[in-house]
Amino acid sequence: MRRLVAAAALLVAVLACGRVIPAGGGSGSSPRATAAAITSSPPQASPSPIPPAPAPASSQPAPAAATSLLLSGSIEATVTSAGARPPCGPTPAGFTVDLRFPYRSGEWSFKIALADYRGPGSYDAPPARVSVGTTGRGSPSFFAGQKGTIVVASGATSGTVDESLAGQDGPAHVTGTWHC
Repeated sequence: MRRLVAAAALLVAVLACGRVIPAGGGSGSSPRATAAAITSSPPQASPSPIPPAPAPASSQPAPAAATSLLLSGSIEATVTSAGARPPCGPTPAGFTVDLRFPYRSGEWSFKIALADYRGPGSYDAPPARVSVGTTGRGSPSFFAGQKGTIVVASGATSGTVDESLAGQDGPAHVTGTWHC
């Protein structure tokens, strides 16, 4: 029976800490002394063949620029929330943005059209086109861009605008940031 207990203690020692302790604790001690020697021995660290996994990369995209457009002149509004209509960004025909927002008891649209889109960067208007107007809900109104600058940021889903507008209600201006 003592040999079975000593063999079990040896097996526990090998499995638990990777050390081999001679049966009997190495000095003719009892099985209880061997078990005490095994449990009181600190486990030795062994080099791990598998390195720890790197921290996972964040699956969250970087925060996007918010839409914040200031309309002034014959239309006065601050647009801080707008819904993008697809497509919004690069297309086979260039680049388009169509953001919808509530204004004057109706739905309005802020649009950008770049026929000569070459990637993120600054575009003069004209030839780039900017417009602001109703979408058919509410009384009709339309303001066409006259002169300004559109910037498409890296990622092609946001940017800035600074554009003079003309419409049937008089001149207006749009400036600020847009985001699809």
